[in-house]
Amino acid sequence: MAEDLNALDHPRYELAAKPCAILATVWPEHRALLSDLLEARYASRFGAPMARHVQRRVLLDVVVNDFGAVAANELRQPDEGVVDLFHSLRRSPYEEVRAEANEIKHAFEQMLERGMQTEQHEVANRKHLERLCDLLDGYS
Repeated sequence: MAEDLNALDHPRYELAAKPCAILATVWPEHRALLSDLLEARYASRFGAPMARHVQRRVLLDVVVNDFGAVAANELRQPDEGVVDLFHSLRRSPYEEVRAEANEIKHAFEQMLERGMQTEQHEVANRKHLERLCDLLDGYS
């Protein structure tokens, strides 16, 4: 499927990823592999700089895209497995990763409060976004 980048403004593209990504989900077997990358043993094997980089990539490339899909797709419900990844990242030993995770949580809470993804795009399903925000608050 060809992407139409002109159909999205820059902030929405940054938050919700590529236009077709709103239909994607993280497979359970991939969540398990991603979870392994967030473990302390990964850092002990490959070093802190690589572990920090991997954690940031999981946060920005997997978690944010998944959460953005909930905001952008009316049928997309929150994936509790991805929320578990998010909470692991909120407990990261790296301040930078924890801070970015908290900023992301705050951004989705603001999106729910406003009911808008951007100035031009409403949240697709408010109940699903409420559920996501409840899950984000549920434990840390």
